[in-house]
Amino acid sequence: MNSLGTRIAVIISVALFSLLLAAGWIIDRQLNRAFMEKNLFHMEMHAQSLLSSLKTLMLNGQGALAREWLDTMRADEDVLAIDILRRDGRPAFSDQSTIEAVNAYLGERRFQAGKTVHPVKEPDATAAFRQALQGRLAFDQSRAAQLTVYAPIRSEPACNTCHGYDDADLRGVFKLSLVSSQNQAQLMEIREELWRIAIALVILLGIILWLALHYGVIRPVRRLRDAIVAVGQGDHETRLPALRHDELGEVGRVFNRMQDQVLETENRARAVMDNVADAILILDEHGEIKTANPAVRTLFGYETDELAGEKLTRLIAEDDGDLVASFLEAGHPGRSGDEQEAVGQRKDGARFPVALSISDMKVGRQHYRIAIIRDITVHKEQVQALEHQALHDDLTGLPNRVLLADRVEHAILSARRNQSSLALLLTDLDHFKEINDTLGHHYGDLILKQVAQRMQKLVRSSDTVARLGGDEFAILLPTADREQARRIVEKMIKAIEQPFELQGKTYILGSSTGIALYPEHGEDGSILLQRADVAMYLAKREHLGYAV
Repeated sequence: MNSLGTRIAVIISVALFSLLLAAGWIIDRQLNRAFMEKNLFHMEMHAQSLLSSLKTLMLNGQGALAREWLDTMRADEDVLAIDILRRDGRPAFSDQSTIEAVNAYLGERRFQAGKTVHPVKEPDATAAFRQALQGRLAFDQSRAAQLTVYAPIRSEPACNTCHGYDDADLRGVFKLSLVSSQNQAQLMEIREELWRIAIALVILLGIILWLALHYGVIRPVRRLRDAIVAVGQGDHETRLPALRHDELGEVGRVFNRMQDQVLETENRARAVMDNVADAILILDEHGEIKTANPAVRTLFGYETDELAGEKLTRLIAEDDGDLVASFLEAGHPGRSGDEQEAVGQRKDGARFPVALSISDMKVGRQHYRIAIIRDITVHKEQVQALEHQALHDDLTGLPNRVLLADRVEHAILSARRNQSSLALLLTDLDHFKEINDTLGHHYGDLILKQVAQRMQKLVRSSDTVARLGGDEFAILLPTADREQARRIVEKMIKAIEQPFELQGKTYILGSSTGIALYPEHGEDGSILLQRADVAMYLAKREHLGYAV
């Protein structure tokens, strides 16, 4: 019963069978009624004919002949009973009372009793007989295979010649009982023939209805079912014939329009997925990759089918695997769609910075996660460049005043923790302004670059050489004491006094340096810088080279 065609066939069969029973019952009743009315009509005609013949004999004074005629009729195999009944229900010729009453009325013995002896019968007391006594033709069908008619015998003027002694309107009742089995057999034959015809018509009608429904409804519905199943399996190319102009044709046209819209939407989404630079992956509820866009091949070197069934962590460096796994965990409100920086790992093992975002998606009852991985290598480089630009001098590449202040603070914290000292040197170039004004800023910039290089060669990698602006430089010496700072300054003075070759000419510069020590001259970075600045101007004014 899972098939629509089977259910429709059963419904049609039940409906037609019920219709057949109802129609058969109605036709059978009508047939019985018509057949009975026809039989009653013939019975009435037959009874009236016999009664007319009997009246003719009686009115002609042929009573004996009438009795013989009745006896002859009783011999007929189709006649079960034929009698003239008095008003009390007894047969008229069963005794001599009627003949004696007539002879007494006539005053002579005109009529003689016949020789035929009739058995004495019980008076007829049926309802049909009583109805006939009221002057109406009545029928009795209470006995099987037997039909009895009661015809009232009315009193006529001619009857008064012999029966003038009785002034009743009714002389008696004519009773005729005939065999009806033959009629019943005929009725049964007709009934059986009608049932055969009805069954044949119902079968034919059922076949026609089934064919009409099969080709008009069931087959189009099956096509629609198959198309919907195909759509559920991902086939959006399936189309339904839409040639009909009924409801099913409209369903087909709506289905085709829906398919076109879905296909167009899919094509647009696929075009976006295929052309977007970011890697887009769809994960199931277990975190396994279901599908991926072509950008995965560009970013990671994997073909899309290589990643099917794999975990997302395959695309992430092992160091960040746990971080990504926790990021994938469900049930964290507000986290869906957030970005998390990680390190991606290509198929060849190369690593690069990525930004990972994960969003939830629900299709029907199925839960999915959409992972978007973006290559942020350029972004990182730009950020690093901006950070470097914000913290370094554009000309020399040395740390600027901001980065120097930060490093000084960190160095002070370290020195305080380790109970050690540090030195901050502030250096200004002598005679630089004359060279810059004479040769121009371009050559001045070249000198500044060379000074920066010479100063960097004198210090350790843990030390910091910074340009504060103009021809002013600073050197941070963590863990250095007064003597160590003095030795570095003396080396720096000699390095700066080395000749500079510009435009085929030799130029010699000097320098003035101020030294401030932690914690001797201050325990704060700004104070140390002020003290070093004061010492530098003192050295420049007194031409000391350096001052503490």
